[in-house]
Amino acid sequence: MDYPHAKIQDTRPLSHKESVVKIHWTVQRAVVLTQQKIAFHRDNETTWTGQGLINFDRYLNEDENDLYQIEENEDELSHDEFLALHKYETTNFDDIDTFKIEGLDTGLFFAKELRYAYCGEDYEQIIILEAWSFELKTHKESWSHRNRLLRYQTLASAKDAKFVVANAVGGNAPFIFTGGSLQIAPDGTIIEQLPYFKESPRKDLSAQQPLLLPATEPDMVQMLHEALICGLSDFFNDRGMKQAVIGLSGGIDSAVVCALAVEALGRQNVVGILMPSQYSSQHSVDDAVQLCKNLSIAYHTIPIEQSFKQVHSALEPIFENRPFGLAEENLQARLRACLLMSFSNKFGHIVLNTSNKSEAAMGYGTLYGDLCGALSVLGDLYKTQVYQIARYINRKRVLIPQNTIDKAPSAELRPNQKDSDSLPDYEVLDQILELFIGCHYSEYEIVEKGFDKKTVQKVIALYKASEYKRFQTPPVLRVSDHALGIDVKRHF
Repeated sequence: MDYPHAKIQDTRPLSHKESVVKIHWTVQRAVVLTQQKIAFHRDNETTWTGQGLINFDRYLNEDENDLYQIEENEDELSHDEFLALHKYETTNFDDIDTFKIEGLDTGLFFAKELRYAYCGEDYEQIIILEAWSFELKTHKESWSHRNRLLRYQTLASAKDAKFVVANAVGGNAPFIFTGGSLQIAPDGTIIEQLPYFKESPRKDLSAQQPLLLPATEPDMVQMLHEALICGLSDFFNDRGMKQAVIGLSGGIDSAVVCALAVEALGRQNVVGILMPSQYSSQHSVDDAVQLCKNLSIAYHTIPIEQSFKQVHSALEPIFENRPFGLAEENLQARLRACLLMSFSNKFGHIVLNTSNKSEAAMGYGTLYGDLCGALSVLGDLYKTQVYQIARYINRKRVLIPQNTIDKAPSAELRPNQKDSDSLPDYEVLDQILELFIGCHYSEYEIVEKGFDKKTVQKVIALYKASEYKRFQTPPVLRVSDHALGIDVKRHF
């Protein structure tokens, strides 16, 4: 994209020039500094601020056909707004992005630009526009919270400048931005940190007292839970949608998705559909009903046994009495998808997918069946992580029935079926997948870690064979640094 009004004369390498132009264009295009908020705007879209949403289009001078200048008409500004952005006509890069806030010479930069030595050399205060998304480092059992704080504390000390780190907050599927904006004193002391995953009003930048932070990082499972709630809520809000429908099997995945949806959307906006077949156990049906009662949501029960028999009967002349197998199992999943999508079309509810990362990696799902939906809430969580979230949801009172957590996972598409019939135990499978997908280990390296060679070979073979399925699954809420289909494309 060309930026015709970005008048910058620079002798740095081309890649560096492009970065500088981007700063100049974006800041000049639409940065509004107000008495109560700092906001930035990109690509003609409204973006997040600490106090709410601002649309910048009315500040643009369309008459001059100049999208890079702000119309400085204070009569049009609301009471608490103050336009502090001056028009850039300079060709001297050293003068770009400089203004005063609370009497301090202030520079405005994107987080990525801080890698260059020139950023912050002559400023008393540096405002950093950041888009830091949540990434759980599963193989390290941590996330990047502590590293982020240390990085900015070190930079503030090195540059002897106050740092104000304004991070985006909210879901923008697949990414979930964390919030947690910071103020850091010139000596590296953190003097303020806003909450994660919440828009937090901030009236001024005058906080001076050091903030006592816990010595340990925030609880990993708690942060993962909050990130999913944030991403799910904003996925609906950004699209003007309110209501969700979920197929409930009595299993752990659908129970966790349902509980998250209730927290994100409200119980009045979530509907559960139970679709038992002749292979569904009574305890699974009972668990699904109990879940709906615990969450106080509406639910419907639509048995699929008769529908299955009718469709299977129509296929019998072609199947010619061949043994019960994968076709019959997948038929049940696709009948359920048909019912969910029909409910969605009739009442406007959005179908939430309930598959997890372990199943997706192994191809353990039915295309146009249980892989259907508008959003895969758990698509970046391994099965073992789903259990962690379930226990966290039940931390205060039992919402997900304990039997759902305790029983062996099963798709219940044939008599006495268990996931372990087709897959390794999830405790083992998830470790192998994390080494292969997250750490990029080879088969040999994984075996060297102590895993059975045949099991490792089976997992890698299933992963490769099911690649085509992952190209046809719903978008996921990204909560790791190696989400399938986003960060991880192919391993072969």
